[in-house]
Amino acid sequence: MIWYLLRNNIGRRSCFMGKLLLGLVLFVSVFFPLKAYSLDVLKPHVSASSKDGRGDYYNELYIVIMEATKDDFGEYLVEVTPLEFSQQRAILEVVSGEKVNVTSQVARLDWEKKTIPIRIPISKGLLSYRLFFIHKDDLDYFSRVKDLEELKKTKMGLQAQWSITRALELQGFNIVDGTVYEGMFGMLNRGRFKFFPRGLNEIYSELNEWKLLYPDMMIEPTLSLFVPLPTFIFVSPAYPRLAERLEVGLKRIIKNGEFDKLFETHYGQAFSKAKFEKRIIFYASNPLLTPETLKAVQTYKKIMSWDKMKL
Repeated sequence: MIWYLLRNNIGRRSCFMGKLLLGLVLFVSVFFPLKAYSLDVLKPHVSASSKDGRGDYYNELYIVIMEATKDDFGEYLVEVTPLEFSQQRAILEVVSGEKVNVTSQVARLDWEKKTIPIRIPISKGLLSYRLFFIHKDDLDYFSRVKDLEELKKTKMGLQAQWSITRALELQGFNIVDGTVYEGMFGMLNRGRFKFFPRGLNEIYSELNEWKLLYPDMMIEPTLSLFVPLPTFIFVSPAYPRLAERLEVGLKRIIKNGEFDKLFETHYGQAFSKAKFEKRIIFYASNPLLTPETLKAVQTYKKIMSWDKMKL
């Protein structure tokens, strides 16, 4: 049984709930008050944006984990409040646990200190592979970029609070900061920067979402950038039992193959689409990864998609 509540913005699209709950039987607590049950409450972050599906895989993963642990931990409640907020606000929300008590983020020190980290790389390192959105008029420019130093000089658009932004700033990349996710595509279209690097798990779905609005936007076909960006689940410190359940369940579905099956459903074609054999791959480091994160990457290197790690 899944208890499901959607708070606020009921008329707005929820990518996660639309895909996830299709075909599931939902039980509404009409005759049975929730207080009568000892339910774990899962409060994932679901974007209020109709074009932001970046969290779909992670939110579906939580449900697979929760289902895999029902015999140990019992039934659970999914409580969703569609929200838009910055990275700084996100960590405050997760720490409080009031509206959001679980999220998936690139590993970074502040998240690891303030929340309960589950140090298992749930995106298999796919976010580390960056392809570039560019304006079609700049295609010739990028055909002449042949080394990392040339790429560093080229204006790159990133959101100010993203983990990758600080890591690349420390290595001398020329970064133009943005503040709103949806606004980044318009900034690229207006020439505020020459390229917008996106994770291999993001770029193809984003192209589908934004191509009609920005028909001159394309994926650059010859270059890519690798930056070590392992993604972990982070849980509110107010919900230690939920953190335990998610870790137990994640290890279980890795062992029984459900994890690989879900990952393949979402991203199985990503590498073949990218055609890395035809690309120059530039390697950057990530000086912000903690020793605990580096250890976790090594522990779970068998599930990682990294062919070459420069940590």
